[in-house]
Amino acid sequence: PRVRRPSARTTRSPASVLFAIFAGSPRQSAWCSMTWASSTLLLLLLLLLGTAAATRAPLPPLIAALTEAASRGASSFTIPRGDYHFGDTLIDIHSLVNFSVVAPGVTFWFSRGGGLRLFDCWNLRWSGSHPSAPFVIDYDPPLYAQGRVTRVGDLTSSGKVEAVFDSGFPMPSQREEVFSKARTAKVAFWDPSTRTMRRDLREDAINLFWERSTALGDEGRRWRVELRGARKVASYSTPVSVGDLVTVAPISYPHALSVSGSESVTLQAFHIYGASSMGIVEAAGRGGNVYENMRIGRRDGSSRLLSTNADGLHSNGVMRGPTLRSSEIAFTGDDLFNVHNSISVVIDRLSDTEIVVVDPKDIIFDVLKKGDEFAFYDVNSRAPIATGPLSSPPLLFDGAGWPERIGSLRATLRRHNLALASSLSLALSRVILLQFKESLPAAVQAFTTLGQGVGIGSGSSISDSWLHDSYARLALATASDTRIERVLFQRSGGVHIGIEDDLWWLEGDIAGVRNVQVVDSILQECGEPAVHATRRARDVVLHGNTIQRHSQQVPAPPFLLPPFPPVPPAMPPSPPAPPPLTPPSTPPPLAPPPLEPPLPPLSPPPPPPPPPPSAVATTVLEACIAILGVISLVTAALVSRGSRLRRMAKRADGIEIRLARGLSIHSAVSADGSAGVEIRAGAAGPLSERAEKQERVVVL
Repeated sequence: PRVRRPSARTTRSPASVLFAIFAGSPRQSAWCSMTWASSTLLLLLLLLLGTAAATRAPLPPLIAALTEAASRGASSFTIPRGDYHFGDTLIDIHSLVNFSVVAPGVTFWFSRGGGLRLFDCWNLRWSGSHPSAPFVIDYDPPLYAQGRVTRVGDLTSSGKVEAVFDSGFPMPSQREEVFSKARTAKVAFWDPSTRTMRRDLREDAINLFWERSTALGDEGRRWRVELRGARKVASYSTPVSVGDLVTVAPISYPHALSVSGSESVTLQAFHIYGASSMGIVEAAGRGGNVYENMRIGRRDGSSRLLSTNADGLHSNGVMRGPTLRSSEIAFTGDDLFNVHNSISVVIDRLSDTEIVVVDPKDIIFDVLKKGDEFAFYDVNSRAPIATGPLSSPPLLFDGAGWPERIGSLRATLRRHNLALASSLSLALSRVILLQFKESLPAAVQAFTTLGQGVGIGSGSSISDSWLHDSYARLALATASDTRIERVLFQRSGGVHIGIEDDLWWLEGDIAGVRNVQVVDSILQECGEPAVHATRRARDVVLHGNTIQRHSQQVPAPPFLLPPFPPVPPAMPPSPPAPPPLTPPSTPPPLAPPPLEPPLPPLSPPPPPPPPPPSAVATTVLEACIAILGVISLVTAALVSRGSRLRRMAKRADGIEIRLARGLSIHSAVSADGSAGVEIRAGAAGPLSERAEKQERVVVL
């Protein structure tokens, strides 16, 4: 079978392709044998395309300075405090190794489509200053609609409600980009006095889905909203009524922060106040990331109700799960915390040691290495079939006719009772070849076997944190060896341990989650039951927890506050002093010790150092070389004279011009004594040999 081995993805601009054609590389020698007219037209066309590519937006100067500091071997980079506006730009930062980003009092502002993505980082520390000057990601304008209910009617049967929406938020309409780009949108009703969601405490999620909206007037702010699942509202402890607040949150890519293919990343004093999807997603890589003094929630003093439109912190198939401590996650549009392994499906068996799987979560290619264990399970009973080490890293696979068969894969899976979420990708890039050291049992067959890497997602923990007010569940522990301790949970759908029987999302340990502990925590108004373990979960420990049916609004728990300096012990009373001979001078009062070192005063950011040569500069250079070739060709056509030169050009198999880094341009005198410019190509190969036989002289 043909396989595509792992390699760095590279992109080539049209100008670079043009340069390759005319650069004289032996691989492109066939391109250099073409007629004068066709080469000129192609050159002009590609030149125009290359010029358009050269106008693409450069890397933001701040981020260019950061990456340049890392590339030259610096150990840290400090972002001057202030607000930085990036619009809908996706900031991609790659390969920060043994590096620290210090950003106290810094806010990255985005609009829909923007976000921060970290790729292939190792031992990276990105921090603000807790709690007064964190690093912040926020969005302006907000990414959901928010308003107040003006008419309810028979909501449970009609599924319709009327509301006036705030002008500072998008309207719930397909004309708004946040809604037109969304795959779904969720509706929630809120108590206007407590600003908490109304819900049925017996349900683990609210799950009211937006269908459509109709404008009713009031300068475009009054809308009739139609819901799917509105019958659930009848079971609310307090019915929806006029004056309640309402949100309509569309869910669309990207996330506020993505950490991909990374290991040992630490984010400290890192706050997120908005996201069109999830707040933080970590995916693939060896993991072991730490989130400390984090806050995913509402901005202080803001009128917003939601923080994110989907999950707060979502860990998708990293080898070692995340550590969350001394942090707050609140007011999310779905689960607060979710950690899981990923599940793949066997779709082909090439030999006893070669198995092809589809991995919709796109995890195992970047996580598993040679020697890692991979396990197979029966798709119906979930019984284990075999476990073995990989003899080589996973390989992308496009053999055995799969480029043609991939389009019907979803229907094939459905015929085998494997219905998957429509958002899961079944593209050819998710088809993986796994090779094993030893033969696998005959029971490992296509469409009847599931597989996953052993231990992926294990070892996560939450401690000394406050998780509250989510649209769905408090935490999903669907990976083994998870520990939750000293956590205050409030007003959400409970803690869920293990996976259910359906495979809709292809998440969790197939054989059952093991060794999950929930200890010394408080769960207030967190559903019934507050902690739910599935029948496949094993070795679950619940100890020292307090479960209460009611909750109250509380300030931040003590473990989220910064440490105060120790109080000095009281000194024993001293004997009375003799009366002074002169009135003592009153010493100035001592200032109390600061809670933390004072922050530098606000000042405009200094100009960043010049960024390294970029792809844009390279493209411009290549375009200049191409222009030189055009000038030479056109000049030769217009002003060349002499039948001798024309007869030579006619006999030649196309005019051959090679523009490369080693190009030499010399003045020359032809046989008839006229001056000209001689263009010489020094590349080796068959065309060079032909060039030695004939003169190449352009007479100007």
